[in-house]
Amino acid sequence: MYAITQSKLQVTLMSLQKTILLTIIIAAIMIVSAMAGAPEYMQANLKVGQAFEIKGDWVPDTGFVASDLEELPKPRRPKLRGIIQSIDREKETVTMYGMTIEIKDKTEFLDDLARGAGFNSLKVGERVEISCKVEKDGEWEARRIKTRGVKNSNKIKGTLTRVSVDGKAPDTVEIHGLIIILKRSTDFDDPSSHLKQMEKRILGDLSKSSASDLSSGTRFGDNVVAEAQYRQNIRTTSSYDLGSSRFG
Repeated sequence: MYAITQSKLQVTLMSLQKTILLTIIIAAIMIVSAMAGAPEYMQANLKVGQAFEIKGDWVPDTGFVASDLEELPKPRRPKLRGIIQSIDREKETVTMYGMTIEIKDKTEFLDDLARGAGFNSLKVGERVEISCKVEKDGEWEARRIKTRGVKNSNKIKGTLTRVSVDGKAPDTVEIHGLIIILKRSTDFDDPSSHLKQMEKRILGDLSKSSASDLSSGTRFGDNVVAEAQYRQNIRTTSSYDLGSSRFG
């Protein structure tokens, strides 16, 4: 069963030089299926082997509670962004989201100021981004660590290794032992949704040198963030690097 509704999609282009706000009236086709009333994340058909970018927050005595899921195109190793919860100086490990991560001699520190300092430069409460690999015995090992310019949002990327979902929130999924809790309010950002397709049609691929400018030949900056709002909620945010683009 399909329902046609008139909706407003606001696309905001933001840069250092100016802000452009486009309000576009679109006809949004919303699919109402037998899953009506089920949590939105059920639309993802979650299964082992899928890779996701998961936004959310760590809740003490509960775990990592997901606010937003976005499926990635292919399986990938885990990557965590957040706060270091604890450090074991003797064993040279850090804990993030309840997972113990080993720091090896070959672990790469990406920031110039951190090179040479390595493990001893890390602090409890510090925001970091850690790219990991998981050994056959389940041990997590840090491959790369970023300590500067880390965004404030908390995020997990990785491939699902266990799924325990029946639509009766809270449900859970796991990435190599890292348990992620799905609540009824957890959103699923479907790349094939009408919002994503509309963004693609409106903006195109602005990172290409062949891209055309929406402001009739006026270059409006090297970095652009597009936000699509539906019913006053930001449903998708995309960043574009226009440094290599050519505008008239």
